[in-house]
Amino acid sequence: MRNRLAEAFERDLRSHACRAGGHDNCPHAIGSGGGLNPRRLRLEFGTQLCKCPCHAGCAVAGTRLCVSDQMWRDECSCPGAQARRAGLEQLAAEPRRPYVPYAPRHAQHGQQEPGHR
Repeated sequence: MRNRLAEAFERDLRSHACRAGGHDNCPHAIGSGGGLNPRRLRLEFGTQLCKCPCHAGCAVAGTRLCVSDQMWRDECSCPGAQARRAGLEQLAAEPRRPYVPYAPRHAQHGQQEPGHR
C-alpha cells in the first residue's frame, strides 16, 4: 500500500550531498534527532538517515527514519560514511576543555551584585 505522505517526506529527507548529486560523498547519516516516522507510525530517535534511493544497498537502509549511533557506525556501508566516521573519531580523540561555570565579573572580585544590599 502506497503512503503518499511518507513518500513526500522521504523526498525531502536527503543530505546536502545527495540533493546536489554527490551520492559518493553522502555519509547516509544526516544528523541526530528524531520524530514521527510516517511509514511506521512511531517515534524514532538516534542518527537520522538520508532517504535517497542511492542508499538502498546499505544494511541500515529501509523504512526506519533513525537508527542508533552504534548501528550506523557498525553497519553502514555507504561510500561517504567512512570519512564521517573518521571525523567523529578525530573529534572524540581531541582533548576537551574543562567546563568552567559562568561567574559574573563582580563575583570574581568578591563584590556584591550591583543593586543588592
